[in-house]
Amino acid sequence: MFSICRADFGSKRDTAPMNTNPIILSGVHIELTEALKRKANEQLEKLFAHEPRILRIRVELERETNASATRAEYLAKGHVEMKGRTFFVSERTDDLYAAIGSLSQKLDRKLRRYNRRRETDRKHLNPVELAADIPKATT
Repeated sequence: MFSICRADFGSKRDTAPMNTNPIILSGVHIELTEALKRKANEQLEKLFAHEPRILRIRVELERETNASATRAEYLAKGHVEMKGRTFFVSERTDDLYAAIGSLSQKLDRKLRRYNRRRETDRKHLNPVELAADIPKATT
């Protein structure tokens, strides 16, 4: 998806697409490399296709070192902010890239479950009881 701009002489040139979906990445005790940013953006861009009412997605990647453990654990926290609703999911693994993938799958399941429940609540409305006597219409 490229946007086409016209130069002064009427020629066309392709420019890089701008990311209009706000994904905010932050790292705690970890440096965010370009590969991490690219992986997180690729995984989380899919969520915007499911729900157009998403305002922003915030992801916090954290490295936790435990004194008793020899390996570091990584914690990925995801916040999906929508109008009137915020979803929170976290994932803890030994591999940071696996944590990002698992986090996006959990957020995807949570959004699909929310949309499915919204649709079924609309279809199964409760009947309204009126206290007044309504006369039957005759033909």
